[in-house]
This record gives sequence, structure tokens and C-alpha cells, in this order.
Amino acid sequence: MFVQPIDSPEDVHQLTPWKLNCQERPEFSPDGKPMLFRCLPEGEEGPANLYWVHPDGTGLYALAHEEDADKQYLGSSFSPSFSEGEGWIAVGRTSGYGEEGNADVFRVLIEDGEVVHEVNLTRSEKWESNPNWGTHPPVG
Repeated sequence: MFVQPIDSPEDVHQLTPWKLNCQERPEFSPDGKPMLFRCLPEGEEGPANLYWVHPDGTGLYALAHEEDADKQYLGSSFSPSFSEGEGWIAVGRTSGYGEEGNADVFRVLIEDGEVVHEVNLTRSEKWESNPNWGTHPPVG
């Protein structure tokens, strides 16, 4: 994963090592500190875990530590109230409700850089893998 300032494109720098096989669609937190994204260090078949890193390349950290390829983290999104490394995120993740391998959207609470609670929001038999939190603060 790379970051490139808009006003100085020559200042591109790499944030993650190639061996992590980090994927597309990183998202900056509302306070601009961590970026949330997924990586597949063992290849495209998984497991896919959730990571974050600061835009300056410091603080690379795995939020999820799945070893089972059946549980893949997909798209993710910060809640608008996420701040100082704590708050809610929404993630698309397999294994969800319904047929084996289905993906649902989960709401995940992060405290002190650790996943402390998660709730399946959709419990749908449809594939739902790329949540976008939008602008509404978390409820409940």
C-alpha cells in the first residue's frame, strides 16, 4: 500500500511490505490518523485480515487475526465518530448468515486497538461485503 500527497506527487511512499499483499480501497479515519484496509499475506485464497496504519507509515497493526481462510474480511468503513483509535467500524466479512461462504456486514467496536465487540447487522442470504458508514453516528 502506498500514499501520495495530492500537492506533491513525487513524495509517494510505501506503507506496507509487499509480503502482506494489502488490497484496494483503504479508508482514512475521520480524524485522519489510521487508514483501514485488508491484507492477504498468504495469497488470494486467504485468510484476509483487517489492518491499519498511520499515513506516515508508522503503527502498522493487524486488527483481525484470523487464521481460517473461511473468514475473509472484505470492505470496511469507519463510523463518523471514530477518534484516537477507538470507536465503531463496519466491515463486510465471510462467513455470514445463509449459505457457506456468504458475506454479511458486521459492526465492530475497537478499543485500544483491539476488537472488543462485533454484531452481524445484516444476517442476509445476499452477498454484502462493502459497507459505507456514511455520516450517521453509531446507535446503541
